[in-house]
Amino acid sequence: MRSSRRAGAISVVIPSYNHSAFLEQTIDSVRSQTLAPDELVVVDDGSSDGSRELLERLRYNEMRLELQDNRGAHHAINRAIELSRGEYVAILNSDDVFEHERIEHAWGVARATGAALLCGEVRLIGDDGGEPPSDHEITRWYAEARTLGRTAPSLAHALRRHNVGVTTSNFFLHRALWAQLGGFRAYRYVHDYDFILRAMALCPGRVVYEPSLCDVRYRVHGANTISEAHERAMAERAGMLRTVHSPVARVRGAVDRLRRSPAVRRAVDDTGMLDPIRPESTRSTSSRIRTDTGAAPGQAADQGDSSAELKVGLLVTSLGTGGLEEVVAMLAQSLPMEGLGVAVYCTEAGGPVAHRLESAGVSVTVGSAGQVGCGTWAVEAGIDVVSSHFVSVDAVREVAEQGIPVVETVHNSYAWLSDGEWAAERRRAALVQGLVAVSDIAAEYYAARTGRAPDVVIPNAVHPARAAAVPRAFARRHLGIDTTGPVFVSVGRLTRQKNVSGLLSAFASVCREVSDAQLVLVGPSDASEPWGALRSAHRPLLDSGAVRWLGESADVGVALSAADAFVSNSWYEGWSVAASEAAWLGLPLVLSDAGGATSMVGVERGTVEVRGARAGVRGFVVPNPGGDPLLVDEASITSSEPSARTANESALAASLTAIADDLEGWRERSDEIADWARRTLAPSAMATAHARVLRAAVQPSGRN
Repeated sequence: MRSSRRAGAISVVIPSYNHSAFLEQTIDSVRSQTLAPDELVVVDDGSSDGSRELLERLRYNEMRLELQDNRGAHHAINRAIELSRGEYVAILNSDDVFEHERIEHAWGVARATGAALLCGEVRLIGDDGGEPPSDHEITRWYAEARTLGRTAPSLAHALRRHNVGVTTSNFFLHRALWAQLGGFRAYRYVHDYDFILRAMALCPGRVVYEPSLCDVRYRVHGANTISEAHERAMAERAGMLRTVHSPVARVRGAVDRLRRSPAVRRAVDDTGMLDPIRPESTRSTSSRIRTDTGAAPGQAADQGDSSAELKVGLLVTSLGTGGLEEVVAMLAQSLPMEGLGVAVYCTEAGGPVAHRLESAGVSVTVGSAGQVGCGTWAVEAGIDVVSSHFVSVDAVREVAEQGIPVVETVHNSYAWLSDGEWAAERRRAALVQGLVAVSDIAAEYYAARTGRAPDVVIPNAVHPARAAAVPRAFARRHLGIDTTGPVFVSVGRLTRQKNVSGLLSAFASVCREVSDAQLVLVGPSDASEPWGALRSAHRPLLDSGAVRWLGESADVGVALSAADAFVSNSWYEGWSVAASEAAWLGLPLVLSDAGGATSMVGVERGTVEVRGARAGVRGFVVPNPGGDPLLVDEASITSSEPSARTANESALAASLTAIADDLEGWRERSDEIADWARRTLAPSAMATAHARVLRAAVQPSGRN
């Protein structure tokens, strides 16, 4: 029976056969991934060495096991993929091992390249995990394959001479490709080579070989199938190549490219971020995901499950693109893991994030134009408590009048609000049962203007799939960054709020001391800070090539993976999702004193300032360009002299230069930074904290 598909999910499948000596290490490598897969499916192909009994002992909540009579590796792989739910599938043979970042790197590269089949280089290991002898036949064979993969003018050229994919453990593939190819064929020795050749014939632009992707350990030992009968293996290889390259196959391939290839391309391009969000791990090589302590598959509350303890209504204006929208999406995906049902109501419009949630099975309702309607919706949907995210005060009132408690989340300092709008905020504060702020500064700013202090501070989380790391060499090549010097990245819309002009002024000072430094800006330009105006004001710097603006084209994970540090020079923030994503990947941070900067950077009380900057364990905090972050507002920003934008220039330049001067030191601290972020900013941590507040809001009202 086929499993229901899970939009955007990743499955790992293991065909198991007589590898009891290696199975525990193989499965542990899946469980210790920095980007946790949605599930593990193991099909044992008639093992007789105790593997089946061992697999029963190794089972955990996200692992599915099926036993079958011996029918061959190709059948076990096909059966495992058939049983799996993910749109992407990573194959791992039962004697091989994944490095800890295998899934994260493969997902990031596949997303950036649009790959339907992705493979890279592998690392050979022996029985004991060490390097096999250099004169071993597989070692020599792989050395030829690796050299060809690196030097051939094209992947097609390389595959005509050698199976550079090497092993199915090296395959990260989209389900649509597997389905259109009809799965793996019944070859004993060359089912991997046959599959990649047919994939190239069907979708030549969607098969990607990335040498910097080297996260698979391919075990060389006496029981390798390829070693058992060399002559038979070579005969099978020759027969397979004759079949694949026959005139009939070529004609059929041309027809299939017209009829079947578009379906694969559409499926790959339509694949969104991973859903649902799974328990996270740290980047420490000694860490292990604690998936066996959570709810088993199907035991977490479905988003709209009537059996859930409480049903939460997430209230938001729209679900287009942006940090607030991503936070709401993460809550929609992660609150069910806390036993809460979820439904979403957009008061004005849907958007890409809304579509993504709907594809993941989340109930999303969009209000009619000019009519709020959220109170009626909340009653009809059986909502017990509402988590509100900066919707209109009228929308909050309509829900509150139905007797449904509302918890408001303060997402920013709201420095742009007028006096009249702050009066409305005071009315909102009086209506809500609970109040959450995303940072200490946002909480203090709100309290000073409304008279009500938020009850708790809950930082925004990071979506693990959105911030997936890729190998640095790939990231820089993909983005066209050709430098051996330090690369600083700033992610976010180019608005007046972000004070990009002040950042460019400071970076010009950095370039005078660090000539090969580069600054990469990722995000769309805004009318308040048009790129043309920035180019006119900073023409010498921009003409030098030291600054690149990538607009919205760059994937966030790829851009951050190319960087040595993250920088933001905002006048005001809530809790920066982009800075959180940078820390998630282990980057040091240089942040202006806004929002959660002090907490993110880890600045201790009494820290000594150096040229105005305060050093923390994860980077530097520089003064806010407007002075006191609690006094910054839109009027003070728009009326300020141009020199105010560079008031913190010295501290900002000094901090960036300090990181450039100690790149190796910061790289050594990368795991420490990432471990902090993946522990503190995990979606599960945010969901647990919000769930606690939502439950507390319901209890005083006597609702069940």
